[in-house]
Amino acid sequence: MKIKFGINDRKVINGATLYLRIFQISSLLPLFYIFLINVYPAVIMGQNLWSILFELGIVSIPRAEALLLSFLYKLMLNEVVIYFVLLVFAFVYGLILKKLLGGPEKRAILIRKILIILIFLDLVLRLLPFPFNYSFAWYFVVIGCLVRVASIIFLILDLKRQ
Repeated sequence: MKIKFGINDRKVINGATLYLRIFQISSLLPLFYIFLINVYPAVIMGQNLWSILFELGIVSIPRAEALLLSFLYKLMLNEVVIYFVLLVFAFVYGLILKKLLGGPEKRAILIRKILIILIFLDLVLRLLPFPFNYSFAWYFVVIGCLVRVASIIFLILDLKRQ
């Protein structure tokens, strides 16, 4: 499928669609590891493909979502709850955002601007010296920041080409 930045053409992939796909893929990456922990608990014994996918996914989702998942895990002490929360949230967020972005042009522009501001605030939160910002290796943190910056760039390109 063709990638074309802008707001008017709904038949091609635009920056908002790329952002949404990045978000959803990032939300789905940790699911493999969470599922394997329940089936094969020894997977947590070392670094492996599944733990790398988990870390890439967690550092790429918004920090507020990661903190909420952490809070839910501490509250429930159940990985299966987190598994389904991630899955359902990615699905519902995608449906809602697709509906909002597919509406009138003024609303689509406003939603993109709001997303840019929220992602920027997420980047600022990632750079502040809070203990939860040091949970993962520095290279995963850099990858997470780059994913968020790429999301901002995709959304800005949509606004520039409108």
